[in-house]
Amino acid sequence: MKVALLSAANNVHTVKWANGLALQGVEVHVISLHPMTQNFNSAVHMHILSFKAPFGYFSNVVKLRCLLKKISPDLVNAHYATGYGLLSVLSTGRYPNIISLWGSDIFLFPKRSKFHFWVLKKILSSANAIFSTSECMKQELIKHSFAPNVPVFKTPFGVDVDLFSPNANALKNRSASDKVIVGTVKSLKAVYGIDVLIEAFSMLVKKDPVLKAELQIYGEGIELESLQQLAEMHGVADKVIFGGFIDNKKVPEVLNKFDVYAALSRSESFGVAVLEASACGVPVVVSDAEGFLEVVSDGVTGLIVPKNDPVAAHKALESLIVNPKARYELGEEGRKSVKLSFSETACIDIMMSAYKQVIKANH
Repeated sequence: MKVALLSAANNVHTVKWANGLALQGVEVHVISLHPMTQNFNSAVHMHILSFKAPFGYFSNVVKLRCLLKKISPDLVNAHYATGYGLLSVLSTGRYPNIISLWGSDIFLFPKRSKFHFWVLKKILSSANAIFSTSECMKQELIKHSFAPNVPVFKTPFGVDVDLFSPNANALKNRSASDKVIVGTVKSLKAVYGIDVLIEAFSMLVKKDPVLKAELQIYGEGIELESLQQLAEMHGVADKVIFGGFIDNKKVPEVLNKFDVYAALSRSESFGVAVLEASACGVPVVVSDAEGFLEVVSDGVTGLIVPKNDPVAAHKALESLIVNPKARYELGEEGRKSVKLSFSETACIDIMMSAYKQVIKANH
């Protein structure tokens, strides 16, 4: 099988799909407008187009048509509907064209205006198949009839369960330490509810001033200064650590420092970061954003609380902080769940099966 992936070469999910497919014996060609900053398998063929985003989604059409003619792939899979998806429908011609939805392309883009809604509908209705990362994205697609006659497949992001795994030393340190670390790894944007997390954490500290707890926040974004001010305002600045951006390869090391992982997003299309924490055996506290409901089982692999509810989040965090046994049990079940349903191997198998169905239906 020969596959052309139109996707950002600087995105960690692109390298996961490309490398995973290559390991399955697929001839993978990554075609991108973005610079190659990730570590791709040597078997993956890389093609960086001349014109950059956003105008490159139009100006690279002729070059891409020529490149596809040379490669002659069995299919073209564009990742992210608005952008690479647009480029693909303008360029693919006779090759089966799959568009993979990632989240904001289906949840946010069409809500900007009627024109944006129309553009997304035109793009998706021109595809031969649509891949949705999660069920909630698939339902959003169906609800708005973006592409009623195009087949839709659910193809979740996978987690490298060997890279993201419990660290023996970390487990030992957790049991020996009397300090509990609550942590998160997310972009510092309002949609991810980190302000709610800080408020919930401050309630813990106010309730028990001698509590040995720390909140570690990793990520970068436009909300950094306001979140630092919020921690100051709540009197917990000395207990809230902003660790900045970390490379994906170093995320397991950070996750293994946490006793509890928290993600209180206001909106979430899929919970990759939560799955990575669960794969490390870390219990999770998440909001009831739709994407999280698909990857967390309440009371089994983690705890689910209402969005925008710091009181409920505070109670959930407190229940785990005071109960090491519960933390361990939720963490263990979380890792089992990820290995069973969301490992990279399992998700690549799902992708391969969907590819074969699309190729068969279009030949």
